[in-house]
Amino acid sequence: MDKEYAFRLTEPVLISSPSGKPEHYILPAGTILFHQKSYDEGHSTYIIELNYKGMPPVERVDSKVGSENPLWAYPVSETDLRRLTADYPLTRDELAALLKARKISRDELAQIVREWKD
Repeated sequence: MDKEYAFRLTEPVLISSPSGKPEHYILPAGTILFHQKSYDEGHSTYIIELNYKGMPPVERVDSKVGSENPLWAYPVSETDLRRLTADYPLTRDELAALLKARKISRDELAQIVREWKD
């Protein structure tokens, strides 16, 4: 891993659930990614560094386990955006970044707001 060169996310991305359930998590814009490896199949692996105060709730596993069941991250689609606005506590800045990145029109945004359930 080359820690001299990194990437900063310009928009939030979805992370798949490690359990394979349909729930997703958001990696926020501004997160720094360190490129680890690119594959011929067209995907790459990245590492992120996290600060955690105290000891996180973890269990020790063999380092090969991570490569057997990796998390996948991907951009937020319009369908995902509709679900996120209804089910996920997005900040105003996160929502603005997603709308700009997906080039959502005012009409599409109005439709999302009309479908919003309180």
